[in-house]
Amino acid sequence: MMKQLNSFFRAFNSYISLIILNYIFLFLFRLWEVIMISGSGIFSETLTGFAGDIIIVNLVLIIMYIPYALLWLWKQKTTMVIFAILMSLFYLLSTPIQAYYNITGEIISAGIFQCSTLSAWAFPLKNIPVISFLLPFLIFLVLGTYLIHTISRQVQVFPKIAVNFFAFLLIIAIPAGFELGLNSDFFTKNDHRVNKPFHFAGTCMSCTFGGYQPVKDVVSDIDRYQNIRGAEAYLSADEFPLLRKAIADPCISPYFNETDNGLPPNIVMIVVEGLGSKFLNPINEISFMPFLEGLRQESLYWKNFLATSDSLQNTMSSVLGGLPYGNRGFTILPIMPRHFSLVNVLGFNNYHTSFFTGRHAWIHSTDKLLMANDIDAIWHAQNFGDAFNAIRTGPSNSIWGYNDQYLKNLFFEKRNKNQHQPKLEIIHTSSMHNPWPVDREEFYREKFKNLISESENTEYRAHFEQLDKQYISLMFTDDMLSDFFKTFSQQDQYNKTIFVITGNYPMRKLTPRSHLGKYYVPLFIYSPLLTETRVFENISSHKDFYDSFISLMKEKYALTTPAYTTSLGHSLCGNENQKAFIPLMDNENRISELVYGKYFLSSDSELFTIENGFETVPSDDNEKPEEMKNLLNAFKEVNTVASQNLVPDSLFFDYFDYVLLDDIMLRGGTIRREYVDIIEEIPLEQGYRYYLDASFVNPRIPLEEVYLVYEITDGAGNSLIWKNFGIPDSGDEGFGVKETITTENLDAEDIQLRVFLWNESPVPYEFDQARITIYRSK
Repeated sequence: MMKQLNSFFRAFNSYISLIILNYIFLFLFRLWEVIMISGSGIFSETLTGFAGDIIIVNLVLIIMYIPYALLWLWKQKTTMVIFAILMSLFYLLSTPIQAYYNITGEIISAGIFQCSTLSAWAFPLKNIPVISFLLPFLIFLVLGTYLIHTISRQVQVFPKIAVNFFAFLLIIAIPAGFELGLNSDFFTKNDHRVNKPFHFAGTCMSCTFGGYQPVKDVVSDIDRYQNIRGAEAYLSADEFPLLRKAIADPCISPYFNETDNGLPPNIVMIVVEGLGSKFLNPINEISFMPFLEGLRQESLYWKNFLATSDSLQNTMSSVLGGLPYGNRGFTILPIMPRHFSLVNVLGFNNYHTSFFTGRHAWIHSTDKLLMANDIDAIWHAQNFGDAFNAIRTGPSNSIWGYNDQYLKNLFFEKRNKNQHQPKLEIIHTSSMHNPWPVDREEFYREKFKNLISESENTEYRAHFEQLDKQYISLMFTDDMLSDFFKTFSQQDQYNKTIFVITGNYPMRKLTPRSHLGKYYVPLFIYSPLLTETRVFENISSHKDFYDSFISLMKEKYALTTPAYTTSLGHSLCGNENQKAFIPLMDNENRISELVYGKYFLSSDSELFTIENGFETVPSDDNEKPEEMKNLLNAFKEVNTVASQNLVPDSLFFDYFDYVLLDDIMLRGGTIRREYVDIIEEIPLEQGYRYYLDASFVNPRIPLEEVYLVYEITDGAGNSLIWKNFGIPDSGDEGFGVKETITTENLDAEDIQLRVFLWNESPVPYEFDQARITIYRSK
């Protein structure tokens, strides 16, 4: 018995070769990772992760030693070779897992593939080029073959000091591993610390032995939603449920000519406040918007078109990116997930991007959305000046905004005059909104009276007179748009400009709030570049615009667009195999209604069939309501997940040629210290632009003396640049800031960036959560 026990421990001498084999592979995998993501400032995190790798593999090797030693008593060299082959095979099969992380920044887990180990392992093979891991695979194959050959011929017996050293390494892994398990922040602080092959193997083991329990309802809801378009179109079943490859949509590109100079066209998008589709037709035999009626007939026009919400909260996010709805609207999200939109994609293609409105851009956090997309200029109520008469309301006589004629004047005064740079200009009108401000009110009132006097129907005239302010606002905005196009047509850029016109939602005073009427808005695209006009009959919505329009810009005008999309939309033009799927957010910010195919499910769960002009007729289909409810619930689940994660950081930053330097998530609570370091130091290089992007969830700042601060210092610790941003008290809401930091004029060496919180007062403050991201141009 003692002899067999001694033989059992004597096997450890040969086991050292397998320990060394694992250490070599661990080192090479970490070296590969550092090389692939060099310059991202994560070397120290990867090095820390390597120390964790040693501890984890030592714990595994302790467990594996038992079957190894037992088999070694039977066949010594055979056992060594078998174990060496199995270990080498593990690392060889892990090369796609590691390569996928190196390219995308995403860690593969068997759990998100419903515990299908084979599907999880095959996923990177389908989504990354083989060349990305072919060279490492061949290197590891040659190395593994050599080491196996060496082990099979081993005759050397390791000296006692080596045996004691490696035995000590294995034994010390037990308390170290225990400490590592207690410190949950060790790996969660940064994904660079995680060993990708070990993580994948661990999730496979958990699935095999029942340790991983997928949330069945969430998975089934995501599957149900993805099946609407086709589950094969999507790249993620869990973490990024809207992520899919962008596919060319030949929807509207055939209707456009190329520009005469070969440059991409200018784009003017006009979102008309309160514009409903019914206003583009005579109302009780009278036309209040004759200019738009005529322009529609010269355009591509979608007659069965819907806004995605009954208010302003979804318009910009839906039109510009087909983005999810959040819990109260995408722009209201305290931490806005990274996303692609018309603004940042065209900006990346050298477009000058700008936004114009007669009201305040902070309404519904529109400015937050635009700044998150790096818009070049925002012109709103604060920029009009004394030359324009402001509309003032409320006890404080505060500025409400400016009428649409003033907005038109501001647009032509402030717009970028550069003839050689294409432009995206977004205009949001205001006059068709309470208090319906107009210029030259007496002139329009007289014009209105003359117009309605043409009606011989006394009931019609009484209706018009009761809602005179509203109808006058239609006439006023229509005249403004007519003047706008006349002025624009006199400019050289007119013939190479695409105009997009839609409404955010129909004016409530003039539109029934029941069923689909409250969402019924027009979309038409007008341009001198059009080859023909057309009326599209399919049902579509604001969320369908982004993908189809971006495809036009890529296919017709050779813009560089993202290879991936997270848009909720389908093709604007529709097809025979495509059913409209339009979740609708009501005025109380509830996702409560749904259009699916020819059916409409109302907020009180009544089912209707949609007929011409969005007339709805009660349906007697007894099974369809349950299906519609399940689909609506599926969208709500996808919306919840996607409102946190839309696109992987790697895909986002790679497209925009950015390098991610640090991405910190902070958990809040009551904070009493004067200084709280967020980022202690990041080395900066001269000649680059750096970006600080920070968001705080529900900050509660009693004395408004808490600041987010960034400071740039030199090697001697001297402060070169220092700037602070006051954090307001905005409980139940978010606060965000985005700052561009340039190092071009800094004449210093070893410059470092530090980011911290500074509480100037002795009073503690709170916030729920924060995200601070630092990145730079390549």
